[in-house]
Amino acid sequence: MDTIYYWRAHATNLLSVEFLDLARGMLKPGGIIYYNTTFSPVAQHTGAVHFPYAYRFGPFMAVSDSPILASRDRWRNTLTNYRLEGQPILDLALAEDRDLLDHILGKAGTLPGNQYVSEGMETRENILRRTAGKPIITDDNMVTEWRQDH
Repeated sequence: MDTIYYWRAHATNLLSVEFLDLARGMLKPGGIIYYNTTFSPVAQHTGAVHFPYAYRFGPFMAVSDSPILASRDRWRNTLTNYRLEGQPILDLALAEDRDLLDHILGKAGTLPGNQYVSEGMETRENILRRTAGKPIITDDNMVTEWRQDH
């Protein structure tokens, strides 16, 4: 899901543990919640604390109750076979689409993600280490909307 900037009014409605719990209740076994944190360390911390499996992909968090497989081969297979309205999303006969695929697959090479690279991938363990001491976003504290120390 895509969110507005984390500091904007009502962003808490999509970044809080209460909302994550609502979304969690809709997941099928093995399902993943994928949402935009707009690079908020507090939003990233909230997701990583609240779920046993998490990755950061650029500004996005992928969180789940099941292991998340971040495999370059799986990504390649998924992206080259994915279709919208019956049409492939990538035409590998086009240099532009091949370049895009290479760019996306290059992100998988940023694992294990033990250091912060804003546009790369980051493991749950590193997110928790990097964001230690940050508060958890709740519907009651609305931390990203009201506090300056996020």
